[in-house]
Amino acid sequence: MNKNKKALKGFTLIELIIVLAIFSVIMVLVMSFIDPVSRLMTKTSIRERTAAYVDNIGEYIDKSIRPAQNIVVYEHGLYSKDYTVDSCTEEIVVRDFVDTYYDGAIDDNLAPLTGKVHVLKLINSSFQEEGAYDLESGKIYESVYDFTAGCGKPEKVYIDPSNYNEVDVTGMTEDQITAAGYSQVDKRTYDGISFNHATVTVRARNKSVINDEHFEDYSYYYKLGMQIFSPITNLSEYTPLDGEPAIVESSNAKYFYSAITSMKDSLNNPFSTDPSVEQFVVNVVSFLNDSADNKIDCKYHEGDADEESVSIFKSPSNMSSVGMTLKNAEMQDNAIKFYRIKRNASGDPEKEDDGVTDKIEKVTNQLGVSAFREITDTYYLDDARGNNIYIVYTVPSEIKDTEWTDMNDIPVTTAPGGGPPPPL
Repeated sequence: MNKNKKALKGFTLIELIIVLAIFSVIMVLVMSFIDPVSRLMTKTSIRERTAAYVDNIGEYIDKSIRPAQNIVVYEHGLYSKDYTVDSCTEEIVVRDFVDTYYDGAIDDNLAPLTGKVHVLKLINSSFQEEGAYDLESGKIYESVYDFTAGCGKPEKVYIDPSNYNEVDVTGMTEDQITAAGYSQVDKRTYDGISFNHATVTVRARNKSVINDEHFEDYSYYYKLGMQIFSPITNLSEYTPLDGEPAIVESSNAKYFYSAITSMKDSLNNPFSTDPSVEQFVVNVVSFLNDSADNKIDCKYHEGDADEESVSIFKSPSNMSSVGMTLKNAEMQDNAIKFYRIKRNASGDPEKEDDGVTDKIEKVTNQLGVSAFREITDTYYLDDARGNNIYIVYTVPSEIKDTEWTDMNDIPVTTAPGGGPPPPL
């Protein structure tokens, strides 16, 4: 019996080679499309993550200082006029802060007022603080101090409001003083025996407040005031400081440089970059930390303008601005916040008509005290501490309060401890 046999047929080696070759060509074409998309997705992911990091940093600064009751900002290093830059410590600055805003203040038991002072440090230049702590550039640190208010001897002095310096008016007439624009203010002096400065004790020192994850690939730079972040069109206007990397212009458009510049109005005039309690702005710049030339400190000169110090940043870099109104600080002049025993020029307590009860007066901000102190004489980009920002502040919830009555509330009718009403 004959059976039909079906012929079996397979692929030849030549056919397999041809199929593999075609498949390889297709895969190459597919990968040529996938690779740019993949790189774009990676860049987008990095950009989004970096933007999130910058926003997190800005949000922390905002939440920390927005409720500040009293605030002093040192843009270019710590400063106290009674000490040289080298001898001025953080504790001295905090003590001066307490003496300025809480001198002689008492609680509702007539005891010296107590509370906390925060020092927020935005570090642009790494240095070793007071020989003990390494503060890394780009990071934010915070120190917290406990304080007990001291009590100074009151006296009247004159200050120049243009620079807040005390002036000697000996031999000047009242008309001359008025014409010069000098203001008479209360000053408190301390002899270390009868009249002592506030005492401050460190509670926590240089705690890094931002997650280390933020600094694995990126570093950060901080700048105050109304600023914008713009690509540089003429690199020849920037000269690196000694020891800084050279500026290398990209020939294939892989990267570019940007700089922080002041915002300008329609007439091309810069807006004031001075911070104020009404409009406080912190700018945070992020940039890669994998190369020294990603941030270059330079001297900048444009036309006949004076030469200035500036930092430029190589892409990828980004700047985010955090603006806020410091309402608690702004309303200080319109609020009765703290009380102290009223003293005469000799420093002795003044008495009520009964000759026994001490008079009570409200503690107000000392006129002539600037909320922001720009220490221009110590500002050099190659100076270890000269390019860092220090924000010294207190918040109401951390002060052992006496009565708070602002202009819109019912006036206070009794003093702390149940004594006679303070003068309003």
